[in-house]
Amino acid sequence: MTAVPGQVANMIDLICDRCGNVLSCRADHLRDLEVVWPLLTDQGWAGSPFATGQHTCPGCVVGQLRESRSAAAAAWPVRKHIPRSVELRHDPHAAIVEVRGDIDRLLVSTMQAALGRAAALHRNIALDMSAVQLVDPIGLGVLVRGHVRARKRGGHLCLAAPSRFVLTVLHTMRLDDALPVFDDLPSALTWLAAHPPAPRQAPAQRSS
Repeated sequence: MTAVPGQVANMIDLICDRCGNVLSCRADHLRDLEVVWPLLTDQGWAGSPFATGQHTCPGCVVGQLRESRSAAAAAWPVRKHIPRSVELRHDPHAAIVEVRGDIDRLLVSTMQAALGRAAALHRNIALDMSAVQLVDPIGLGVLVRGHVRARKRGGHLCLAAPSRFVLTVLHTMRLDDALPVFDDLPSALTWLAAHPPAPRQAPAQRSS
């Protein structure tokens, strides 16, 4: 665990797993203390968007980028224009969100609204990314929040047919273990059918 509560209230200490550098940050604006992605983005750090997991300070990020420059260049796709759109449909085993175009600041509000509607339909969400080339940090944050929301409701957020670039981003941010990834939408729906949402927990009864 490399994002831990600081000694002062409303503070979180980010600890670099490569060099041991410690940075104390205000955390009173975080909606969920398990999700430290906003702090990482603000401070230029990289790593897991969750409190548990590895994190890397800006200096070490530069070193990592130099080490993996050739791999990153190979993963960068040839850009082609795809009109942006987000469509929602229902399946017995999940709410399906079909995304076309890059998941970036131009699509983030539409994505957030679609994921909210999808969560109201089903606790499982299958995100069809077969027509998505890129995802930027803002878009990745939307996916992380969707994952956390689904997990809290006992469900799953699955990614179907992500591009090589998206897979590289997920691996770099250590999200490939947190988000189930599948080659295509039918595979994702088959997996969700075999992993139904966990029963909702009844609210605790107050003792009189």
